[in-house]
Amino acid sequence: MDRFANRFSLVVFDEAHHILSKRRLRLLEKLKSALWLGLTATPGFSTEKHLNQHFHSAHKTSIIEAIDLKLISGFRNVLVFTEAANLDEIPLNACGEFAESALESALNTHVEIWQRLTSINQLLIQKQIAPARAKRNY
Repeated sequence: MDRFANRFSLVVFDEAHHILSKRRLRLLEKLKSALWLGLTATPGFSTEKHLNQHFHSAHKTSIIEAIDLKLISGFRNVLVFTEAANLDEIPLNACGEFAESALESALNTHVEIWQRLTSINQLLIQKQIAPARAKRNY
């Protein structure tokens, strides 16, 4: 890379938060002479690492603005209880993120329980709504 580093005048980083790994930060140092454009939806990747340490923010759009502008789809929050899953024991990958398969294994049990509870709650709600609708139609 050293021999090519000065050949670039613009470098665009999509999913720029991934640059925050040690290996990729070394690559950034080699591309110092280029103009950097970093695109990300998660500039505050972790409590220790933030893109503002390496980039100046030129434009910011909140999630709500992005949804209103139809740049992204809406979302639904899902609460996953992790009391039984010890996240400290889940290994990190080279980018400093949780290893996906280990995280999936730790959380799947809780997701399955949540799905069963959601089904039960939906049944209970439907049983409450039916009499209310019947009364409204009188």
